[in-house]
Amino acid sequence: MYSRDGAQCQSCGNILDNRKVCDHLHPLKYSPAEKLSTSNLWVLCYKCHTRKTTIEQKIAEQPNGPTKLQHLDKEWWLRTLSEQQGQTITMKEWRNDNK
Repeated sequence: MYSRDGAQCQSCGNILDNRKVCDHLHPLKYSPAEKLSTSNLWVLCYKCHTRKTTIEQKIAEQPNGPTKLQHLDKEWWLRTLSEQQGQTITMKEWRNDNK
């Protein structure tokens, strides 16, 4: 995942060195069948991973939270994490604008 994602946090775009996390888009606790699915894995920096985990915990506490977490896609996470970070666009939009 690290080489696929270009040694870059897929949320904020920071170049990663020693504090990187290979994260499951759909939490392993609720989607164990996707444990090694490359489409369910992405690299995040420690700060973005901490933010994502906090959001996941809040969603999990809601009615049907675990089911919701099984269906949130990468685009939803990019949008949500960028809003939490104060960005106005997702990394995908930024990459498309800066090709």
